[in-house]
Amino acid sequence: MKKKNSFLVVALLIAVLMLGVGYALTTLDLNVTGTATAKDAASSFDVEFTDATAGTATSTASSTATIGDGETATMSATLTNVGESQTVTFTVKNNSQKGLAAKLTAANVKVYASDGTTPYASSYFTVTPTVSDVTIAAGQTTTFTVTVTLNKAYVGSDAGTSVTENFKIILEDIEAVQE
Repeated sequence: MKKKNSFLVVALLIAVLMLGVGYALTTLDLNVTGTATAKDAASSFDVEFTDATAGTATSTASSTATIGDGETATMSATLTNVGESQTVTFTVKNNSQKGLAAKLTAANVKVYASDGTTPYASSYFTVTPTVSDVTIAAGQTTTFTVTVTLNKAYVGSDAGTSVTENFKIILEDIEAVQE
């Protein structure tokens, strides 16, 4: 009887193996080999000026502000009395694709002479940009201000003369970050 049971077990094993081999011969696998590439999103990273609002004019102080091509803005302040200041508020919008935020930090805002490389220094004026550390989500805006203060009176040799100094504020290395 033991021999019969052993024979039956061996026969069943052989039958199962034969079924497996037969199944393998009648099946087919289809394979897909793929590649995914994330392209540089620099062309999708778009941050620009959308508005500039000049400060309130007084009888001895005024300012103007305009937006250029979106990446440039201009401002001017006319001051007469020591201690006077004018503040211009700039609006920055992140027009980037969804999921791409823009990170601004106060440390990346620099005030230069008009050449854009030499730090701005003046005995007449103080130029103070005020920028919060902020991450602007796609489609959102933030504001920052630039205040120009007169430190020293200008006395010209001819009536109606003035001193004019140029400066450039650069928001350096605005960083694209994933939201």
